[in-house]
Amino acid sequence: WAVITDGLTLLLLVTYGCLIGLQVDVVHRISTVSLLEDRMYCGVIPRVATPLFAIWLYGLAVGRGYTAWFCRRRILVSILSPASYSIYLLHQPVFEWYSVIVKGEWWTRRKPGFEWFSPDPIELDWWEALLVVCLSVLFSLQVTYIANTWLMGPWLKVVRFLTCRRRSNGGSGDAEAMVLTAMEDLVGVAVSLDD
Repeated sequence: WAVITDGLTLLLLVTYGCLIGLQVDVVHRISTVSLLEDRMYCGVIPRVATPLFAIWLYGLAVGRGYTAWFCRRRILVSILSPASYSIYLLHQPVFEWYSVIVKGEWWTRRKPGFEWFSPDPIELDWWEALLVVCLSVLFSLQVTYIANTWLMGPWLKVVRFLTCRRRSNGGSGDAEAMVLTAMEDLVGVAVSLDD
């Protein structure tokens, strides 16, 4: 599995490198009919590779090879991984704010018909792109910390109150009991290891 996973990682990196180097969908459009159709193709085409991504993810789960070794680094697992969804959600607003502060205009307002998405990537130098990515990550880490520290506990209390449930007692059991307790707290249904 190590060879397959590392081979698919290399294929993925080469593919992205070629797409960026050949300026696909920046200079060379996938669709010339409309920008909306072009955007749709950009969303659909990667789904063709879903079987390869499934194999790649299984290879990562097996945990062999250089890619799996790299993905086990503490900074990825303990720091960036918990904030990954926030990074996904907040990168667009951070890019928008950067565009307003530095260029004086909303980036997406240049393309009518697109509320939050632009058919074109924001035009940045390489150092600006690196800066905005770092700002997105730092902002997302802060939002994740605030949400997990100050908001999640009260939110779970409200959900338990509204669903007439009490907090499960899972502090003194083994790992399996703690996982089952956490799953029950999250989904509201009693689960077993056989489910």
